[in-house]
Amino acid sequence: MQTKPVTAQEDDVTRLKRLVSRLGRQQAHIEVILACMSQGIALYDSHRLLLVANRRYMNIYGLREEMAVAGTPLDTIVQLRSDNDAYPAEEQADSAARYIAMTRGDTPSPQIFRLRDGRIISVNCHPLEGGGWLSTHDDITELWTLQREVEHMAFHDQLTDLANRRLLQSRLDAAGGEADNGHPSALILIDLDEFKAVNDSHGHMVGDELLQAVAGRLRDAAGADCLVARLGGDEFAILCAQADLESPAARAEHIVTALRKPYDVAGLELRIGASAGVALIEHGIDDTGRFIANADKALYTSKRTGKGCVTVFGS
Repeated sequence: MQTKPVTAQEDDVTRLKRLVSRLGRQQAHIEVILACMSQGIALYDSHRLLLVANRRYMNIYGLREEMAVAGTPLDTIVQLRSDNDAYPAEEQADSAARYIAMTRGDTPSPQIFRLRDGRIISVNCHPLEGGGWLSTHDDITELWTLQREVEHMAFHDQLTDLANRRLLQSRLDAAGGEADNGHPSALILIDLDEFKAVNDSHGHMVGDELLQAVAGRLRDAAGADCLVARLGGDEFAILCAQADLESPAARAEHIVTALRKPYDVAGLELRIGASAGVALIEHGIDDTGRFIANADKALYTSKRTGKGCVTVFGS
């Protein structure tokens, strides 16, 4: 049986078919990879037209497939996100402007965007040779939340959730600078009276609950514009802007009076008191540690004079 010779044309057709088959398999593999990626991916050409976007990208912003087909202009995609309420209403315009600025290289990349449902998305734009860019969209909500929690723990007391010494010192440093610019503040130190007796009589669990109740009352009595901190044990500090105080002594008296009211803790009616020392944060003091030292001296005078007293340093 004689075999028919293969012509050059037939050989080219065979090679072309194999190439097309191989490219088809590669395309299928790329589609699988894009579909399985945890990142949202969007690829744009030099004319700012969408080339390809994966399903994760569309899911992040609530886009339907017909809203992100190849050839869709970037401005249309961004507008569709806004129309779909992807961003909080008050951040729609800013979010759209920041993203477009990133694609042009006018603002640093990556940028963090908050979505309307509370998710936090990190977006990065990678420029490509010949124009265009690849944008990646990462949902970092869990990482962001964990980071915020760690930062909060670093600056807040674990029992009462009040500010701790570290945060107070930072705010005192800032207050010292504000005082030099003509905006003085006041620092009030509070020491509880009769707290040790409650702790000894009813135990530390009741004592801890009482401290939490005191913390809540301090927040209410001090006001939203004041920083309330726990320094340790039963000692607290309150930093208030002088502009919010007609009289630091009067504010301290108000706080002490509020703390005298009975507490309902663990089915018990508990009564404690408080003494206070006040120091003004004025210009010309470089060592902010002196603010605490002055308030502490005033507090010592109050404790020595009699429980429930308020003393202003230097008065």
